[in-house]
This record gives sequence, C-alpha cells and structure tokens, in this order.
Amino acid sequence: MQIYFNEVFRRLRRDRDLTQEQAADIFGVSPQAVSRWETGAACPDIALLPNIAEYFGVTIEELLGADEERRRAKVQSYLDEFQRFVMNGDVNECIRIAREGVKEFPNNYALLDKLMYALFISGDDSGNIENWQENNEKYKDEIIEIGEKIIRGCTDDVIRYYAKSRLGFHYCELGEKEKGRAIFESLPSEDSSREVNMYWALEGEERMQHMRQRTYDYCSWLIQGIWRYAKHDIPDDERLVCLDLCEKIAAEIFESDDYGMWNWRFALYNVDDKAPALLRQGEAEKALVALETAIKYTYNYTALPEVSVHHSPLVRGVKYTKRQESVDTRTLQEILLDHMNYPCYKELSSDPRYIAVKEKLNK
Repeated sequence: MQIYFNEVFRRLRRDRDLTQEQAADIFGVSPQAVSRWETGAACPDIALLPNIAEYFGVTIEELLGADEERRRAKVQSYLDEFQRFVMNGDVNECIRIAREGVKEFPNNYALLDKLMYALFISGDDSGNIENWQENNEKYKDEIIEIGEKIIRGCTDDVIRYYAKSRLGFHYCELGEKEKGRAIFESLPSEDSSREVNMYWALEGEERMQHMRQRTYDYCSWLIQGIWRYAKHDIPDDERLVCLDLCEKIAAEIFESDDYGMWNWRFALYNVDDKAPALLRQGEAEKALVALETAIKYTYNYTALPEVSVHHSPLVRGVKYTKRQESVDTRTLQEILLDHMNYPCYKELSSDPRYIAVKEKLNK
C-alpha cells in the first residue's frame, strides 16, 4: 500500500483548524517535526500513530492513506466533469459541479479554485450569460472569501498564484484598486517564473520545443497587448494601425495555413474592432473587406480538428485545442452574427456584400 500520511495528516490538521505549532503541542513534538511530516521528509515514530489516529477519530489505516486513492479518484472526477462543462461555456453547470465537490471535500484547494473560477467568470459580460450583472453582485463576497482561504492555506504555488491573480482582478473590478495592486505586487516577477528559467535545465530537442512554446506565448501576449491598447480611447487611425499590426505579427510567426486558434481571434477582431473603426472613418469599402476577411478566418477555424499542433518553424509542435474555456455557449458564427447587429452596421444593412457575409455565416 502506498503511504499518504503527509497528505492525510495535513488535511486532518486543517479540518480541525490547527496550526502546525498547535499540532506539535498536542502530539509532543517540535513544530519542525510536524512540518517535516507534512512535506513527506519524515514520518512520526510508529508509537505515535495510535495517538494521532485517536485524536482525529480515524483508523491507523485511514491515517496512512488507505482511502486516499479513492479520494483522489473522486476529486479528479469532479475536476474532469468541471472541465467538460467549462469548455462548452456552461457556467451554471460548472458552479453546480464545483459546489458538489467542495461540499464533499471542503478543504480540497483544487476544487475550491474551480469554484472560485466559476463564480468569477459567471459575472463576465463578454459571453452570453444573461444574468452576469446579478452574478457579480451575488458572488462578490464569496469570491473574496474563497480566494483568501486559498491564499492562506494552500501550499500548491500554482493554485495560490492563480487565486491571487483572480482575487486581485476581482478587487479592481469592485473599484478597490489599491487592494488589487497590493495582491499583484506580491506575485513573482516574470524573470523568476518557471517558463523563463526552465530553458537552462533542458537540452537538445526538449530545449528547442520549450523555446517554440515560449515563442508562441510571447507572440500571444504581444498581440493581445496591442489589441488591448487598441480597445482604449485612442484615435481610430491609431487603432487601425494597431489592429493591422496584430495580423502582421501573426503572419511573421505562422504560415498562412497554420493560424490555428488565431483564426477565431482575428475573425472577432475584424468584426468587433476593425470594421467599426473603418465605418467611423467613412471607409465603407474597407469595412466590407474586413468583414469578408472575418469570413475567411471563420471558415479556417471551422475546418480545424479538435486537437492539433502547429507546423510553422518557430512554433512547430505547439499543441492547441479547438475548444477553449469560455463563458459562451454559442458557436463562432453565432457570435459574429450577433455582433453584426451592432448599430454601427446599420448603414451597411442593404449592401449586397454585407448581406452575403451574413448569409455565409448563417450557413
């Protein structure tokens, strides 16, 4: 039987709201000994096991983790089901599943993280969640409560940092930017991140693949950074330069048949940002070209397999999944059709090319 004493003991201690120092006093050992138990660096003397089991009301077999495999499997089933619904944009089901998991495993930080995330995205106005404003008000305090619990007690740095990032953003959305900033400032710098530093520990093809993934990530951040800049209150001619630059950067990195998920993004960029900016400048012809370009991106996206890899040299081997985490249950075509009802498109409503674009999306 595999021994999971460190995980079981840590969970039992936290369930009782005991600090390591308090647990050390109860069992007559040093706080350093308790710390080593929980990291797995050491185990308690075998003579202590009956006392520890009796105190927590479990058997010695349970204390050693005889039931841990079942717990892990059940937690994973909740996580897998959550992921299935988040990929389909069904936020309400995500909340339901996460709540069920947390009810059964109240101190499992992976499940708490999923619940926090589901509550957080339920207030996102970018999808088709009808009651997003109500959710913002309903869940604002619970998001903070869960986030602070994760930050206080979770020893998994990945979960803690995601919770911090989400909580900081949440405070900013609530207008408490000083609190948000304080949390962001507590995060590690990019220079100390795993992604930046792993390069030095790799060799050969593994190092090359790491660099291809980094190239993809840096390209993504750069394009999204420029796009965010374009969304701010700047002149339309400057906005159009930014949007054109986004596509030019992608063209330098990806071969023409290898845009992958960028087909989705550029279809939206053209409909949501580029064409409206051109119409405001009186450039109806160029706006129509932008809409027709969005159709090309949409066709390319629709033809993608569910899972694939890029083949362009700088990003060769980088995997992507067609389904992305979303707050939207609509297809790309449905989203574009909805956005083409924006008031700015009224002047094009009778134009044959505009009508043709909508007909192609309907098909």
